[in-house]
Amino acid sequence: MALNLSVRRSVPRIPGTAALLSFALLITILAPSPARANPAFARKYGMPCSGCHVAWPLLNNFGVVFRDNGYQMMNDRDSPIWRDKSYWPIAMYGIPEWHRESSSNQPEDVTPGNGTSQTGRRVSPTGFDFSGIAWWMSGTLNKNISFILLPTIFTEDTNVFNTWVVTFESAWVRFDNLGGSSWLNLKMGKYELDLPVSEKRSLNFSNYGGLYYVYHFFPVGSNPTLIADLQGLNSNQLGLELSGHNANSYTRYSLSLVSSNAGSFGNPYGNTVDFYGRFEQAWNVPHDLGYMKASGFTYIGTWPTFFQTLTQGGVTSPIAGTGSGNRRWTASGASLLWFTPKWVLDNVYVHGTENAYLANNMPANGPLPAGAKNAIWNGGFIESDYMYTPQLALIGRYELVRMAQQGIPYGTVIGAPQVANGTTTINGDTGNLDALTFGIRWYPFMTTWNGFAINPEYSVIRSRGVTDNLFAGFYGATYNNLDSKSSSIFLGLNFEF
Repeated sequence: MALNLSVRRSVPRIPGTAALLSFALLITILAPSPARANPAFARKYGMPCSGCHVAWPLLNNFGVVFRDNGYQMMNDRDSPIWRDKSYWPIAMYGIPEWHRESSSNQPEDVTPGNGTSQTGRRVSPTGFDFSGIAWWMSGTLNKNISFILLPTIFTEDTNVFNTWVVTFESAWVRFDNLGGSSWLNLKMGKYELDLPVSEKRSLNFSNYGGLYYVYHFFPVGSNPTLIADLQGLNSNQLGLELSGHNANSYTRYSLSLVSSNAGSFGNPYGNTVDFYGRFEQAWNVPHDLGYMKASGFTYIGTWPTFFQTLTQGGVTSPIAGTGSGNRRWTASGASLLWFTPKWVLDNVYVHGTENAYLANNMPANGPLPAGAKNAIWNGGFIESDYMYTPQLALIGRYELVRMAQQGIPYGTVIGAPQVANGTTTINGDTGNLDALTFGIRWYPFMTTWNGFAINPEYSVIRSRGVTDNLFAGFYGATYNNLDSKSSSIFLGLNFEF
C-alpha cells in the first residue's frame, strides 16, 4: 500500500562483479522488515496498517493483491465519487537522522595541491542530517484508473557539499482490469520496475545498507555516465508496463518497455529502448508455514557508445540525443522468497553481462583494445526480516558480487593517478564486493492517520581494488588496487502522516 522511499544523499557507485549464490542455502540472518504504510489508504478504507503490511512498508499478500488491483478493494468504495469530500489521497513523510560514514583508502594528495602523487587514508564524517521529504499522492481517478504522483526533495552530493534537489520519483497512470480481466493492466509513466524485492520498500536507510548492490552494479571500466545515470535495475523508469495476476496474486507477470535513461525526462542518450520482464509463482507451504514465491526476471538494456559532437570556442562537446553505436548489457536472475507468520526470507540471484565496447568505455565505430572481452558477473543477497512483535522488526542481510570475467584486459591502467603502492591496474577480482547490514525497526505507534519508526542500523561493505565508495560523488571513480572498507552507523526517525 505504501512505498518505502528511502531518499538518500548519494548512491555509492560500486563498480565490480557479482557472485553465484546457491538457493539451496537458506541462511537466516536476523533482520527486520521495516514497512511503511500509506495512511491515506488506511483512512480511505478504515483499515489498520497491518491489513496490508507485514511491517510498513513491506507488503503482505493482501497488500500485494490490493496494489495489483490498482489500489482498489474491488467494491463501490474504490471510485472517488463515493468518498467523503474531506478525504484527500496524500501522505507525507521524512527522515531526520544522525549518521557516521567511514571509508578507508580515500585518495589524498601527498603534497596538498599536487595531484601527481597520491595516497589513501580513512575519512569519517559524522553529524546530523536529513534523508529527504516526500509527498505521496496515489489512489483512483475513477473506477479502474489508478495513479501515483510522488514528488520528493532530497540531498545530492555536489563536490563536497549537499544540494537540495526536487524531482518526481514516480508519476504514472494505470488502466486496471481491462476487459474485466485482472490479467490485463496497462501502466504508463515513471515507475519502479516489478523487482523480486523492492528497493523502494526496503526497511534499511543507511548509506551502505539502504540499497541492493546487485541492482546498481556495473563492472570497473564501464562508461561512467552509464554507471552514474543508469545504475541498473534500481532506477525508476519511464515507459509502458503490461501486467496481470490471478485472484490472489499467487501467479503474476509484468512486461515493460522503457527508455534507456534511468527515468530522466527527455531522451538525452538517443532512441534506445530497454526491456524488462518477470514471472512469479507462489504456493502455500504445508503445516501453516506460510507461503513461498519463486520468480525469474530479465533486463535487456542498450546504451550508446558514441555521440555526434559540436566544437565551439575550442571546446568539443557531445550533442544530446545523438547516441549511436548502441551495445547491449543484461541483468537476469531468479528469486525465492518465503513468508512465514514471523519471518520473511529473501534470496535473490543476478547474472550480469556487458558488451566489450561498454565494458571498456570505447566507441563502437573504432577498434577494441587487444584482449578486450564482454564483462560477466554474478551476485545476489540473502535477507531475513524477523517480526519479534508487530511493532519490533529485526533486520539482517548479506550480499556479494563476484566478477566471472573482466571486460578490460588484466594489467590495463585505468586512468587514475599514481598511488602509494604503484600504478592502477585491473586484476581478476577488481570490483568484487561483500556487504553486511544489521538493523532494528521499532514502531512506537501506528494508526490509520500516521506512523512513526525509530531506525538504528549498521552496515559495512568491503570492495576489492576500488577505493571509491562513499565519496564517489566527490572524486569520481578511483581504482588503485587497494581494498576498501566502508561503513555506516545510522539512527533515523521515520515519520509519515
